[in-house]
Amino acid sequence: MAQTSRKQRHYQIVNILRHQDVHSQTVLRDMLAKQGIDVSQATLSRDLFQLQVMRTVDADGALTYRVPEQTGSRPGPHDPFNGAPGTLDRVCRSFLLQVTRPSWQVLLKCTAGAGNLVGSALDSTDIPGVVGCVSGNDTVVVYCDDEMAAQNVEQWFTSLMTSTGEQL
Repeated sequence: MAQTSRKQRHYQIVNILRHQDVHSQTVLRDMLAKQGIDVSQATLSRDLFQLQVMRTVDADGALTYRVPEQTGSRPGPHDPFNGAPGTLDRVCRSFLLQVTRPSWQVLLKCTAGAGNLVGSALDSTDIPGVVGCVSGNDTVVVYCDDEMAAQNVEQWFTSLMTSTGEQL
């Protein structure tokens, strides 16, 4: 197979995801291979992250890859307290159910199976006052520098959860 540039690969990935329901990276790799694009799983995973593709639940209840415009988000760098849309914003709007703050921690309750997704998006985002997080199946514990930082983080996550997808 011929070598393709990252830009060409990204174009084909977005084109496929706009027009077809894709439920796994293996299926997406096969679709790309049929178009003459050979890509490793690691590269494809990195491409999906760079394109800010996320998995959402379709009408049949299956997880399906979607490009940002299909999820109501616009891609862009993430500034957590300024409201610029990004991966963490989209993930929280889709899966976050409850936010509570015990002292200097913030507890995020998510839909079943989404805790690690939210935790991963949180780990890749620089949020002032956040030291780190631990995630499980449906819960993420966010550790903050102090109670004031936890209060700011709690308010931000609550605003994401209650927003309708517009910019904050």
